[in-house]
Order: sequence, then structure tokens, then C-alpha cells
Amino acid sequence: MATRFWFVVLIVCVPSVSWAHGDSGGTTIDEHHAALRTMLQDKLGDAYDTPVAGLDTADADDGFALYGQHCASCHGESGVGDGPASAGLDPKPSNLTNGDQMAFISDAGFMEVIGAGLESTGMPAYDSVLSEQEQLNVYAYTKTLRVTSEEEDDHLCSVIALHNAPRSNHTPAWLALLALGAVVAFRRSRVSG
Repeated sequence: MATRFWFVVLIVCVPSVSWAHGDSGGTTIDEHHAALRTMLQDKLGDAYDTPVAGLDTADADDGFALYGQHCASCHGESGVGDGPASAGLDPKPSNLTNGDQMAFISDAGFMEVIGAGLESTGMPAYDSVLSEQEQLNVYAYTKTLRVTSEEEDDHLCSVIALHNAPRSNHTPAWLALLALGAVVAFRRSRVSG
């Protein structure tokens, strides 16, 4: 019983922290995204906040395949920024699963980053590699990876409720949700942008 109690405590007590981008002078991810947003707003002007044409009909399934070919080596299979090529990058690739951070940049801003790349980072330009539709599809797929802290908290509350259920209710579904809580806690503890 004590082991399970500590397991739940670990899930609930994982701290929120500001993560630095490698050795980039200690710049937090929030500062990095604020600078990126300002740069994109300056570059795109009024188009920064304009809805992206075609995004609502983009094919996330096609985007999944393209992501695997062009993005996973840096952003990782699951999008947390831990792909094999990320080891030598500074700043590290963005954590595409962090919905709170990803919402900080507009859809038009992300499309600009995908197409034009980002100077002083490992993010290459894909305008000459992927068609506009393929870029939309990749972005549509990356949006499916996002989880907000509120959604993570909802999952954690479900895990805690299930943990406190009578032992006879410990079904495979209970175990799956408990595992999901552990994954969420682990992600929170290691998210690097």
C-alpha cells in the first residue's frame, strides 16, 4: 500500500519548471517563445493572426508519414524534442506536445517556421522540400500531439480517483490509466521545450 501511495504522490507532486534551452545563456522556453513570437509578428505583420487557409482540411494522416520522414529525427517520434539528431542541437527542438507552449505561436507563425526555418537553430526550411499542402499536413499532424496542462491535470485526477478505488475495481483499464498518469508525470519532469 505504501508503494502505491508514494507512486501517486510522485505523480501529483511533479513540479512545473522553466526549462533552459541548452547553453543558450539560460534563456527559458517562455523567453525563447516570446522572442520567436515577436520576430514572427514583425515578419508577417497582420498575416500573423490571420487564419491559415487550408489548415482546417489538411490531412493529418499524410502529415504523420511526412513527420516521420522529415521531423522525427529532431523532434522525436512522439514530438517531445528528443529525436536522435537533437543531441547536438542548441537550442533543442521544440516540444510539440506541450499545448500551452505551442499555443503561444499562431498557426501562421508555425507555418512560417516550417516553410522558412529558423536561423541560429537546427530548424531547416522546408519550402523547397515539401509542397505547401504537405507543410499544412505536417502542421495539422503536429497539432494532434498537443496536450495542455489542463488536459494533463484531468488525466492525473482520473488516475488518483482510480487509485483510491477499492482493490476489486483494479481492472486493466485502471492499470492503463495509472500508467498514463506515470507517463504524464514523466513528461512533465523532462519536457525541454
